[in-house]
Amino acid sequence: MAQENLYSTPVPPNGIAIAENLYLDKTEITNLNWLEYLYYLYRDSTKAIYEQALPDTTVWLSHGDTLKFKYYLRYPSYRSFPVVGITQEQAMAYCAWRSIAATEYYNRIEKKKQAGVQADQKVIFKFRLPTEAEWMNAASGHLNNEEYPFGVAEYLIHGNIQGKAKTLYDKTNKRVDYDVFLNDLKEFRKEKNEPSFNVVKSFKDYFQYGDYSPRSITDKRSIANPTGVIDMIGNVAELVQESNFVKGGSWAHDLESSKIKKRQAYKGPAAWIGFRCICEVEMK
Repeated sequence: MAQENLYSTPVPPNGIAIAENLYLDKTEITNLNWLEYLYYLYRDSTKAIYEQALPDTTVWLSHGDTLKFKYYLRYPSYRSFPVVGITQEQAMAYCAWRSIAATEYYNRIEKKKQAGVQADQKVIFKFRLPTEAEWMNAASGHLNNEEYPFGVAEYLIHGNIQGKAKTLYDKTNKRVDYDVFLNDLKEFRKEKNEPSFNVVKSFKDYFQYGDYSPRSITDKRSIANPTGVIDMIGNVAELVQESNFVKGGSWAHDLESSKIKKRQAYKGPAAWIGFRCICEVEMK
């Protein structure tokens, strides 16, 4: 549903204003969003078009995750998780479909509820992938990238500890007691202003930790930058208009390589690549 905003045009669904008549999705496109898309393609299009839109669920097998291979896209518990296994071409096709669907719905239903929109005016939503420049501008949260390379001024301290081993080993293969490690980590977190981005994090010389999987867009650990967009850094890397790289890092990348200025190579669908849309709004 469109919402009030400081600019002259209506806000598209899930949109956050980043410039006049230009809005970025607050969150990544989810499995639920994609399942809705598949439903309408199955109903209104050919079998071939529907099959072309199916995500590549085998991307999970390269991570040894047979459960997500079977259930990640369609199981109800994953509905609010970012859709993955998507090609750039599939994401662009989704944007084109969403443009038509959102425009038709707004002018048929939503426009009647909004002040400032005349009955004879038509609101047009044009969704697409953001350019790298647009993505970086939104991710920066209007902050200086040199001083704030992740687009946020304040961090929250979070992070799951993966593994049940009672002993660890450092880089020299020296044994480290697990209880000692946990106490050290507790003290480390008191001293270090560590972000809760869903990326792989390092502690001392002997341990990496993280979620090692996407988070739901409703996860309480998610970070919104000053622009209001969520999880631009980490969780899943995001497709942009440029065709050979993605932005933002992911649950499979370390913190350093997830900085706003960094790029991650795009070679096709992956369990760590998703996307969000940008929308140009016109009124005729």
